[in-house]
Amino acid sequence: MQWVSDFSSFSSFLISFDVFVIYTAFVIGLFSIFVCGLMLHCFVLMFDGGNGYVQTIKTVMYAHTPYFILGWIPYVNIIAGIWTLVLLVLGIRELQEFSTGKAVFVVLIPIVLVLIGMILFAVVIASFIGGILGLTGLI
Repeated sequence: MQWVSDFSSFSSFLISFDVFVIYTAFVIGLFSIFVCGLMLHCFVLMFDGGNGYVQTIKTVMYAHTPYFILGWIPYVNIIAGIWTLVLLVLGIRELQEFSTGKAVFVVLIPIVLVLIGMILFAVVIASFIGGILGLTGLI
């Protein structure tokens, strides 16, 4: 009957690990709000927005609320992500007193830059792995 006590201790470990992962994801999500707000505020400053960092953080927090609430549901997370982008544009437009076009650029330019960075990173990793496989003679 030793296996029963081993199983119960393992299941309690899994439960505590799940709680740890949930709290860690929540803390990382909250921290990412401020990082995203800082990055977005850099582009607000490039387009001559002068209402302050607090207004940008406020916009990012309000805009990400639907994604935090609905982002865990499959297929609904796509709609929540699109709605988050729409709220970001509307919030930047209103709180930084921009036109809609400027607000769209402020929101989309960082997204495009991050996507380009991810693609470049993937190309570097793929070439690195290809070089290693070529040196070992596997390809």
